Amino acid sequence: MLEHRQVEAATGNLNEISELTGRMANIISQLRGFSRKSSGEHSQVSIAQSIDQALSMFRREIESSQIDVQARTDPELSVVTDPLLLNQVTGQSIQ
Repeated sequence: MLEHRQVEAATGNLNEISELTGRMANIISQLRGFSRKSSGEHSQVSIAQSIDQALSMFRREIESSQIDVQARTDPELSVVTDPLLLNQVTGQSIQ
């Protein structure tokens, strides 16, 4: 495109590539978290945060299927559990 002096198109494509690369990095990071083996240690875990993380992982699929997801959780609500297991269960529930 640059050889054909289509600078605006090339700039748009590079911006899109940059945005997609950032999304991919975020998804890969989340997948690594889901795929790790549990340590078995329990701690106080925010349910709202776990739901938000799972929703962000599936955001593209949710948007492309035109589903309106509204998660209403009490930000103070938490449980004592293995954080990794809660994230895996939440992700599987959304999937």
